[in-house]
Parts: sequence; C-alpha cells; structure tokens
Amino acid sequence: MINVETKDNLLPSLSISIVLYRPELEILTRTLDSLHEAWAAVSSGACLILYLVDNNEPDSEPCSLPDLEHHYPLFCSEWIIGHGNIGYGKGHNLAISRTISDFHLVLNPDVFLKKDCLEQCLRFFEQHEDSGLVVPEARCENGQMQFIAKRYPSILVLFLRAWGNPWLNHRFRHALEQYEYRDKLPAQSPVEVNIASGCFMLFRTAYLQRVGGFSPNYFMYFEDFELSLRFTKVAKIMHLPSAKITHLGGGASTKNWQHIRMFMRSAVTFFRRNGVKLV
Repeated sequence: MINVETKDNLLPSLSISIVLYRPELEILTRTLDSLHEAWAAVSSGACLILYLVDNNEPDSEPCSLPDLEHHYPLFCSEWIIGHGNIGYGKGHNLAISRTISDFHLVLNPDVFLKKDCLEQCLRFFEQHEDSGLVVPEARCENGQMQFIAKRYPSILVLFLRAWGNPWLNHRFRHALEQYEYRDKLPAQSPVEVNIASGCFMLFRTAYLQRVGGFSPNYFMYFEDFELSLRFTKVAKIMHLPSAKITHLGGGASTKNWQHIRMFMRSAVTFFRRNGVKLV
C-alpha cells in the first residue's frame, strides 16, 4: 500500500482521471478548484496524481489551462494526449491502466466536490474493507437531489426518461422511483447499490484494474452501468450520503439528437450483453 501523510495519520494514495473533449474552461477550473480544496482538507502537503485525458483530435488546439503546478501545488499532473476522440470509457482506461495508486477517482469535468468529500470517502474505505466503489450524494446547483445510484434499467424506464412526458412519468412513477433508489434515498447512512454513475466513481484501484476498467464496447453512455455490474462481483458499491458533490450534467433527454442517438446505440449494446428487462 502506498500511503501519503495527512493531517491526522497516514491515508492511502489517490489518483484521479478527467476525460476532456472541448471542455468549458470556466467550469473545468471550478472543478479543479474544488478538487484541490478537497484534497487539501485531507493531505498536509502530499500530491495526488491527476490525469487529464484530452480526447480532442490530434490536429485540434489542445485544451488550454493555466499553469497547473502554480495554481494547484498539490496536484502531480499528467496530460494524456494524441489519441483522438476514443470515447469516455477508453479515455479513462488510459489512466486506469497506468496508475499505481491505492484509490482511483473517475471524475467528470463538471463536478464540484464539497470540501470534506474526499476525506469522507477515504475514511469510509478505511473502515469498510469489503467496499470497493463509493457513490456520493449529488445535487444540482439549485440544491435539487440527483439520484445517481441506479438499479438495473428496463426498456420502459429508459423510454420514460428519454421521452420526458409528465403524464407518462406520473403513470409509471413507481418504476422510475425504483430505478433511482428513491425508496431508500436520500439516506442518513450508507446504502449498498447496484450501479454507480460515471460522473464520480471512487474505486479501490486493485479491484478496478482486476475487472479491466471500462468496456471498450461503448463510446459514450452505459459504460458506467456495465462496469458497475462487473464490479459487484468483486466488491460492494456503496452510496455514501456524507460525501457530497454538485453535478452540472443531465440525462440524455436534455441533450441534442446526436447524443440521444449515442445513448440509444449504447443502450442496445448494454441489453445485448447483459439481458433485456422490459418493465
């Protein structure tokens, strides 16, 4: 185990990967600011390993950020570039395959961590050796709850979420609520769940590498679902309400038709590989 000095004792080492494709730099900077502050609350000076995976095409302008070492002295940053737009999961796999940390965080560039988020997660792992993946409590900027822990999706649920019809959503409210664990969340204590959202997935690295990271069969969407299903075979996935984030992202139904097509294509791949659930 690789340990780093913290304010209280020794905690395991942490690496983080963020996949970028034409990011909004103002939002990405907010993400990095929150990440640096959250790590500073844990570490008394040791660096975390930050992999910035640039999925822009090799002939395009690289992502332009301020001097990371100057602005974020607790980051040991490494850019991974030149591979082109290979997709979300494959991008993270480039970092997952090379990290030697004890824990690895898959993070979206539009997620802002609360100051004690990382501390809560790492303390939980320290006390629960059978847990291998942590899901935080996520909210929108307006404070509305985001239910990022999921049960196995059905064709009906995905249709309802994509269509967004209020009458239909009310008619099949029970199915939607079950899918999002609304029968158990929000919670005051940790809850074991089946599927974690890719916006924030904090793993024990050894387990993550054992299952092979993300499947290469997805370009975008559902790669986090399939990874979660494989991961439950080696360790528990836990929703940790004391770890809190703000997430700006939304579902496929809020995006353009290109994203919706990718969503549907990935859904077909997911059901073909893992089995169809109709309702």
